[in-house]
Amino acid sequence: MSDSEAPRVPGDRYLLEELIAEGPVVRFWRGRDLKLTRPVTIRTLRPEFASRADFAARFESESLAMAKMEHEGLVRVLDRVGTGGDMAVITEPVLGETLRGVLRESGPLLPSEGLSVMGEVASALAAAHSEGLIHRNPTLDGVARTEDGRWVVTDLGTGGVGPAVITPPEISGPGPEADTRTDVFAMGVMAHELMAGTPPSVEAGRIELSPNLPPAVVAAVQGALEPDPDRRWRDAAAFGEVLRTLPPTETIESPRRGFISRERAWLLPVTVVVAMAAVLIGVAALLRSTEVGRTIIDNAREAVGFEPNPAPTTTEPLPTAVADRPTTTVPGVAIVGITDFDPYGDLSEHPERTALVNDGDPGRGWRTERYNSSDFGGLKDGVGLIVELSEPVSLRTVTVRSPKRGWSFELYVSDTSPADTIDWGEPVATATDVDPVTALELDGPTARSVLLWITDLGEGPEYRVIITDIEVGGHPVEIR
Repeated sequence: MSDSEAPRVPGDRYLLEELIAEGPVVRFWRGRDLKLTRPVTIRTLRPEFASRADFAARFESESLAMAKMEHEGLVRVLDRVGTGGDMAVITEPVLGETLRGVLRESGPLLPSEGLSVMGEVASALAAAHSEGLIHRNPTLDGVARTEDGRWVVTDLGTGGVGPAVITPPEISGPGPEADTRTDVFAMGVMAHELMAGTPPSVEAGRIELSPNLPPAVVAAVQGALEPDPDRRWRDAAAFGEVLRTLPPTETIESPRRGFISRERAWLLPVTVVVAMAAVLIGVAALLRSTEVGRTIIDNAREAVGFEPNPAPTTTEPLPTAVADRPTTTVPGVAIVGITDFDPYGDLSEHPERTALVNDGDPGRGWRTERYNSSDFGGLKDGVGLIVELSEPVSLRTVTVRSPKRGWSFELYVSDTSPADTIDWGEPVATATDVDPVTALELDGPTARSVLLWITDLGEGPEYRVIITDIEVGGHPVEIR
């Protein structure tokens, strides 16, 4: 592209240097911040869309929404200059290495690696979904490595940086507009590409998957690629949790690195997936007493259209890998209130978001402030949530769900709700290096209030914790 064809960035702070990518709607430029003498990436609308008020308005509104988001898996918006079709959005620079490039140079990833990367992508898009943003076209081309080594989604709010590999049926034909399930379909295609080396095959309207993938992975991906949006994992958070809770996946040989098969003869018909999933359900029944066994059963059932096992505490159908809770004979206890608890700070830690805990949407929840270290920047000993129960109980189980791994918390109980941690006594349980689902078993302390006290925020670069669900189980008691 000649210099005469390059748009001018409003103001005199940013300089366009080179066109590095061009999506259906937006162009991506390598640029420089002249004031801070640092590299940046600059987004501008393609000329044919810059003059259209609807595209300019969407570009502006979604860029503003992105600028307010803080997630390590989303490229950071640094600045916005200009208005309308002349607007330019400035983001942190990304290197030339994309997931598409990794696939081309090194071949498909091992399942464990592919699941890890796709888990990061799902977490990033789950954050976008929780704020009402839909990507519409996530692809391997739009995930790149930053200078500090993070894999980030680079093209949210732009219409995508690469063409859709397979278009969801609801987009290619009559049907509803894009929603979270549209992004889930695209992530299913991405996961298959990363771990099988090729996109799924579409033959006579059927989507066929590679037999080189472990059966549990096949079931999870199939659940994302359902032609009927109502049968897919409902959003990125649901799909991400399915991927994170899969059993070890290295039992089946993966395609060797450096080789990307272009043959379709080895693709697996969906009818075979159904048979394999049925066998998987039978085997997993032997493990029903374990979380892994229940996850295998529910993932496979949901993916192939079997009726999921009922979730006793769920009032609306959810993807079973997200909705089902650890099997227990302990009855659930009604929670009548959740309050933020920040006695050593400004007494407030996002109180407006406590209502998002247990609201049925796993893509959003209460979150702490963002700190600059895992120990709250040395400013305080911790923050937490107070869970008020409907009646005094002999506490037996507490289950906490969070998309953040590696953080730590302590659990306290009380007949009241003390205003200082000292008055809560000693912790009844401690959890360190927690997983997305942490289930604690207790020996029956009497409680009317439960304090979940976060003591460590885990690894960065984003030092904050998000909690989406808290469940309590126990038996009613009388307090004399």
